[in-house]
Amino acid sequence: MGGYIDGMRKRYVNPISYIALSLTVGGVYMLILSKYFPDAMTEMSSVGVAEGQEEIMARYGSFIQKYYSFMMISFIPLYALISRLVFINRKEYNFTEHLVMSMYIMAQFSLVSSFLNIILLVFQLPAGILGSASIFLQIAYFAYCYKRMYKLSFSGIILRSLFFFGILIVIMIGIGILGVIIGIIYKDSEVMQSLIESQKAAIEAQKALKDSIN
Repeated sequence: MGGYIDGMRKRYVNPISYIALSLTVGGVYMLILSKYFPDAMTEMSSVGVAEGQEEIMARYGSFIQKYYSFMMISFIPLYALISRLVFINRKEYNFTEHLVMSMYIMAQFSLVSSFLNIILLVFQLPAGILGSASIFLQIAYFAYCYKRMYKLSFSGIILRSLFFFGILIVIMIGIGILGVIIGIIYKDSEVMQSLIESQKAAIEAQKALKDSIN
């Protein structure tokens, strides 16, 4: 990654080609999940989700499978922007070079995690554990790559990682607020009515469960 940015092109795969390869493998991975492990994506998405939210998370898992490539590509400029802000006081790499870093990191992690997840699912490891582990492994891999690129100390990368996730949380809150606004604007649409009904059903299920316990 650093070598490619520094100009040693012949020794490295072009980042766009690498992303294209990872998207192809990711598409095959999603097909395998939908055919042989149909409940795996829902279980991965449902880690820490309250009782009664299963239908919503099932739809979320289906959305990820359908738009996997789009979601992966959309995260590349987002991560590049956040990482550039995190290292705003460092001038070694500009935003374009941060885009290249994000391409390599996302592609590499996607390729490795796709193969590992299939192997672990074959050995019947619970999909929920895979979902949780994938998040932490992705965090660790990003931190490791930026530590090497910027030659940071252990304490330095911890502080930068906290800054990274602080910015990411703010952005996610902003996206959530935007989603609420869009939901209000299109509250009478068929999709929104379906989501509202699902949420009501989830709340009723939680209430019934609580009443049965009491």
